[in-house]
Amino acid sequence: MRKTVKSSNPDEIFAICQRIKYYREKKGIEQKQLASILDIHPNAISNWENGRSRPDMSFLPAICDALDISLLDLFDIPAPVTSEPQTVTTKLSADDEALLTNYHMLSKGHQSSIITMIDKLKEVEEDELYYSITEETKFSKELAAGFDPGCEFDDKGETVYLYKNMVNPRMDCIFRVNGDSMEPDFHNGDHVMVQRLTQQAELNPGEIGAFIFGNETYIKQYQKSGLRSLNKKYKVMKFTEDDSVYIIGRVLGIIPEEAFVSFEDSQRYERAKKRIEG
Repeated sequence: MRKTVKSSNPDEIFAICQRIKYYREKKGIEQKQLASILDIHPNAISNWENGRSRPDMSFLPAICDALDISLLDLFDIPAPVTSEPQTVTTKLSADDEALLTNYHMLSKGHQSSIITMIDKLKEVEEDELYYSITEETKFSKELAAGFDPGCEFDDKGETVYLYKNMVNPRMDCIFRVNGDSMEPDFHNGDHVMVQRLTQQAELNPGEIGAFIFGNETYIKQYQKSGLRSLNKKYKVMKFTEDDSVYIIGRVLGIIPEEAFVSFEDSQRYERAKKRIEG
């Protein structure tokens, strides 16, 4: 037999009781029918709906099931709205339902304290996230792993967010690979980390670099004899003293897809950045 308890928050309980009555009548069942479904005495339903008592909070999910509603409906809480299309559902997990139920059994003052605490914890987590993310420049001009039709390398790039623990801290910028001449180490579509070289720094033979030749950009292995492809079907690119070859930088490796920050984390990062950097 389910138990009922006296209300410690009359306004909240009265509203819940009214909604139980509303959804019962909307479903078209009598108090006795609902009591039979819930395996309780019919007087309990009458007492709930008149605000004389309330069901035990652990019993609320069973009431929702009997009335074909969710806890969000019972507490008159709007369903969450997201910026991305998704299947609309009001079903919550058992833990979420228990948490929501317990929250609504608290006084208004305690509810306010819970909200304040959640906001503070969110800020703490966002601040921790801020220090775990790095902002890097990704150029839209791709590094040709093959032969590039060529275009002006006049690209200021765009800012992308990456998780610091998944990338090389010496990275200065990002390029996307286009083509198959650097397979099997670098594939078409890979994003690579590039470290800019100073005037004093040099690329050593055997290292992979990003280069500009004319208006074309390439990812190649540097050799004294020229720029070599790892894919043996491509010939070594050789140059004369009159050719202008510019080294963009040293390729440090491929960026794993999971290193790119999720949309949700990027929003949290921006909120923390605004607080921390002003």
